[in-house]
Amino acid sequence: MNKEYFTENISKETLAKLIDETYNYEKNKKTRKIPVSNIIKIVSAATVLVLIFGFINFLPMFVNFDDEINPANEITGDENIYEPVDRGDLFIPEIIEKSFFEVKILNGVKNKTILDKINIYYRFNGSVYKLDASITKREKDMLLDYFLEYTDINFDDLFNMCIDNNLPLPKMIDPKYANVRFGETEDILLLEIEWHTYDTYLEEMVEAYRKSFDEYKESDDYINSSDEYKINVDNDLEIEMKSLEERLELFKDNDYYSARVINGKKRGISYTFDYGVVDISQYLDKDGYFIWNVYPYKDWVIYRDKDGVAQFKYFSSTEGDYYIYSKKEYDNLLKNEIIPYCDDLLERGLIVQEAYDILTISDPLDLFVDLWFNFD
Repeated sequence: MNKEYFTENISKETLAKLIDETYNYEKNKKTRKIPVSNIIKIVSAATVLVLIFGFINFLPMFVNFDDEINPANEITGDENIYEPVDRGDLFIPEIIEKSFFEVKILNGVKNKTILDKINIYYRFNGSVYKLDASITKREKDMLLDYFLEYTDINFDDLFNMCIDNNLPLPKMIDPKYANVRFGETEDILLLEIEWHTYDTYLEEMVEAYRKSFDEYKESDDYINSSDEYKINVDNDLEIEMKSLEERLELFKDNDYYSARVINGKKRGISYTFDYGVVDISQYLDKDGYFIWNVYPYKDWVIYRDKDGVAQFKYFSSTEGDYYIYSKKEYDNLLKNEIIPYCDDLLERGLIVQEAYDILTISDPLDLFVDLWFNFD
């Protein structure tokens, strides 16, 4: 049975394991051992991003995070991995230019076992080699170890290759993300948060919302709408007002967490970040930063139909599930479902352009980076 059969009919994980076992055997024979350590277990809340662009420009965006912990958003630590390598020395590009990959990497690696393994993760695509989108942190560290040991490429080689060919840099070393604090991976952000107290929540959330509610009822949009529309809007806004007041009561026992300032950016009634009644320490790293995982990501749109009734649409690859679990899954949904659906809503005037731009963002990470790290 030839190699092509295995490559096309066996899973990436199984093939990688087989090659890895062969590689480890060869390395052990030569008394060269790869250092190993246990990855730190990070458990985060299954947080929910909610973009609300109903209320006809009344509130441009609401974001609520009141869900329970989601086991799917957990990085387990029950397997040994390669010791993390200094990213300032070398890194793993998402895309590598064809000649660079073939000359600097493939021609430089004389070990066939290692070559086979590298070719599992980098596949030729037109004029470039693209990294498998589902690659894990462990597998990236493994590739990094191979690059360090079997090639002569260095940080400058890879950096210049990306710049010269207009290819994406890993966000952790991309100058445009220099102000962003990343965690273990590019899908983990570390946030510096000042939490609300009872008094600040009362003033900046409850009373501010009540004022905006009253102002909206005096606006032309509200006054000129139908009686049925007014009834539906009044009902929804009253429900939100009641919810804010109920949360306020929880602050009396000093066990409710709602973010007031994130990385120096103050948030008001148009944006809330609530974790409810929890032991917040479980979500903090050793330096006290809040560990924010981009995935699972909840992408859904809420809008009002012509009668003022709130309508919801969730985007997920799995029926009955409200979450998107990876960038690869998001990219597929964005192209095939999210953009076509939002195109229709925008054309019918049911969402505004600002809502459309956020709902169809190319990478959810950039949404959070803009919210929490980029200052106007």
